[in-house]
Amino acid sequence: MMAAVALICMTMMSVTLTACSSDNDSKLPTTYNYVANGSLTVQFIDADAAGVSLTWNAMMDYYAAINEAAPEPYTEEKDAAVKNACDAVYAKHQAMTGVKISGTVEIVKSVNSENKGVIWSKTY
Repeated sequence: MMAAVALICMTMMSVTLTACSSDNDSKLPTTYNYVANGSLTVQFIDADAAGVSLTWNAMMDYYAAINEAAPEPYTEEKDAAVKNACDAVYAKHQAMTGVKISGTVEIVKSVNSENKGVIWSKTY
């Protein structure tokens, strides 16, 4: 009887060890990252606008849009959502009065830390 119990325990242990060593468990999830790069210059052309925020950084709008469109964890591709969010920021900037923004912004995508290039770009 004791031998049968030992045999059952050994069988269960070997099944468990086999399941733990499967290839599926050793694969890491694919990660996606989106980064805003560029240089935008903000010129206040309206005296009222100059008093609003002299420290406003137009790039911060893109950083915030990307973080909202592609929140952590970064395990899903969010190209369309990121592009739409950045289009909305660009439209908002174009509609602003009292300021002139100039420069270029690009959104760069990487997959598992490998650069996949620019997926979105606008020049002001």
